[in-house]
Amino acid sequence: MIECNLKGTDKVEQTVLQYVASVENKVLNVLKYAGEKAVAYARTLDTYTDRTGNLRSSIGYVIYKNGQLAAQSSFEQGYSNVQGGDISYNGGEIGFALAQKVAQQETAPFVLVVVAGMNYAAAVERRGYDVIEGASIEASEVAKRLVQGLNNGGMTIDLKDTEA
Repeated sequence: MIECNLKGTDKVEQTVLQYVASVENKVLNVLKYAGEKAVAYARTLDTYTDRTGNLRSSIGYVIYKNGQLAAQSSFEQGYSNVQGGDISYNGGEIGFALAQKVAQQETAPFVLVVVAGMNYAAAVERRGYDVIEGASIEASEVAKRLVQGLNNGGMTIDLKDTEA
């Protein structure tokens, strides 16, 4: 019978856990940066007239880590009771709710969801106006560049592009 007494296994485990936490923190920072760039890009576009402020305010992002909200952009508040009507919308609340719904359907350890939450955003895009498409391309490109930098540092991270 061979007996093995490993000394310092707690330190090895602690070192590995610290490394994993460091990698996760870097991934989270990459996704935050990509999300912020995408939201800034989308909110500054001037390709359409946002009469109520709701479409532009519904633009934002969430990041989920292992199924839990880890970070989010500010989802701004649009105007309410536009034109004196009875209907009141808050684009920010709608955008945040949609982003959470989409993110919760994903199973990846990290999920970045960038949305334009108003239900008519896709119709505006189909009419040739850029609401969120350019921002999603921007986020993907920024994330790819940042991940490439991490990969050059010895870590390998795969990005999966999806559209909801």
